[in-house]
Amino acid sequence: MCYPWSVLSRFALAAVVLILLAGCGDGAAASGRLRLAVVPKGTAHDFWQSVHAGARQAAESLDVDIDWIGPQPEGDREAQIRLVETLANGKVQ
Repeated sequence: MCYPWSVLSRFALAAVVLILLAGCGDGAAASGRLRLAVVPKGTAHDFWQSVHAGARQAAESLDVDIDWIGPQPEGDREAQIRLVETLANGKVQ
């Protein structure tokens, strides 16, 4: 399937955020499981729902936990930045 460049760039952004957040934090969660955050551009659109499904599937196969949270409304860059900062300073690795 061929996706428009903007869709691919949004997916790439979500993937980069996930990878960057994997290196943040201060150790394993209290449960001993790795906890990662996924902060997409939005959460309501069908595209982001499919990305969420893929993230859940990957988390299951890698035996990690994920926090999926996006800004409201979709595309609110400042809210997305605050979410990343809050999650990176909190309970995710």
